[in-house]
Amino acid sequence: MLLLWVLGGLTIAFQKSAEFLGTSYAIGQYLMYIELAIFAIVTLIYLVKLLKYPQAVINEWKHPVRINFFSAVSISLLMLAIIYRPEYKALGSYFFYAGTALHTFMTLYTLSFWINHNQELNHSNPAWFIPIVGNVLVPVSGAGLVDKSFLIYYFSIGLFFWIILTAMLFNRIIFHKQMAQKFMPTLFIFIALPAVAFIAYFKLTHNVDFFTEFLYSTALFFTLLIFFMYKQF
Repeated sequence: MLLLWVLGGLTIAFQKSAEFLGTSYAIGQYLMYIELAIFAIVTLIYLVKLLKYPQAVINEWKHPVRINFFSAVSISLLMLAIIYRPEYKALGSYFFYAGTALHTFMTLYTLSFWINHNQELNHSNPAWFIPIVGNVLVPVSGAGLVDKSFLIYYFSIGLFFWIILTAMLFNRIIFHKQMAQKFMPTLFIFIALPAVAFIAYFKLTHNVDFFTEFLYSTALFFTLLIFFMYKQF
């Protein structure tokens, strides 16, 4: 699913490049179909796993770290909505409604899971952002499709928990045991969240103000920080 996010972002970049810079439209078109094909293949593979090894899936569902990655499915659906809505509005709308419904469930379930089960600080990592703060992607994919107040609801949830989880994760990273090496790439999520929040806020207000520049500058800072730490990757 992480591959889908990268490919999805690349697809959107080429689509916007063709729209505003006059580059080749065909590249974004091809990537759009590749993105959907990979999503279908990955989904099919996991469904096969669910049928053949249901206990393994149940164990992942109950795992304090792996549970967060289930929300990658709803995030991928929301990204497909962004990609397909400009050209295939009906299909893009289906992706939006399905992604929003699934992500709403994952947000409520994951947060209740955290509350009802004692979490160890060492289990926390930037992947915790995916099911909760990932709500900021809903306004990006749903702008112009549903009522603005509906989108503000999701933006508010994502922004509220972004502040809380960022403080919590930096407390863990700086003052406690370092993250396992395999989780170091999840630090890139610190770039994605303010960047997506910046786009979402602009979609909601159509203004470039102090808060817009604050979000953009925060994303830029984390980008510089990740590049500065390149040896850790």
